[in-house]
Amino acid sequence: MTLVQHCVICGSKYLFGTMCPNCCAFPERCAPALEAPKPAELVSLVQTLGELALAAEQRVAELQAYKDADVEARRAMLSQTITARIEELEQQVAQLTAALADADRRAGAAERAMAGAYESLSNRSEWLAQAKRAWGVDANVSFDVVWQEALAMREAYQALTAEAERPTTGSETPA
Repeated sequence: MTLVQHCVICGSKYLFGTMCPNCCAFPERCAPALEAPKPAELVSLVQTLGELALAAEQRVAELQAYKDADVEARRAMLSQTITARIEELEQQVAQLTAALADADRRAGAAERAMAGAYESLSNRSEWLAQAKRAWGVDANVSFDVVWQEALAMREAYQALTAEAERPTTGSETPA
């Protein structure tokens, strides 16, 4: 079993317990990996570190003030902290209540739309059943069959009407 590790500077692999052949023997090979960060990156890092340090200092000052305060002052500090937290929670409850009311309105609208769709479907089914009864077929017969029969009757009627309207010559006798 061979243990291999990676160089943190150049990324090359080498045997565990030995030195990186690139960095230790030839440092100029790893020069690109050792480039300094760009000034903009440094400014950003310094700003972030400064903000973190300021926040840490403020927190330490708050904790020190709490530690140094007497019992009444500690109670007042805790009361302020609890009051602020209660206000945050009340805001969250108000937001959740508004979201719940909006969801309830949308659910009601969806239920009304669904009821309208069911009513429309019911009306269509009722009309279809009445049309089949009027045609004289069972309700289980497909409407396609009824429609084909109706179209065939219409074509026959149109053919008879066209034949009746055709002028007759003197040699033909109407039947």
